[in-house]
Amino acid sequence: LEAAVRQAEARVRLAESRVKQMEAPATAGVAGAAQTQVLRLEEEYAAARKEAERKQGLAARDLTPRVQAEAAALRVEQVKQMLAEARHRQEALEERRPVDVGLVREEVEAARADLER
Repeated sequence: LEAAVRQAEARVRLAESRVKQMEAPATAGVAGAAQTQVLRLEEEYAAARKEAERKQGLAARDLTPRVQAEAAALRVEQVKQMLAEARHRQEALEERRPVDVGLVREEVEAARADLER
């Protein structure tokens, strides 16, 4: 009987730890790395846009081949997509799905009910 009580208490502690884990924000290192990547890509996007505008202007005056302007425009779209993905990853680090938090809270309640039996 004592072993069953200790096991039930351990399940309660484990479930409570899962709640804390679900509610905890991303570690500072992970969040910082995500922020750094977003900032880097924002700078890269601005530079790519500037370069594409320059190439477009040169191509409009036939001072550079159109293919270079098109390649620069494609690079803008690529960096824009990478930036959107980096922002999404950063947001995902901060997101806590209510259904996940609710599930682990229910595990705590179930473990406590087992302990009371």
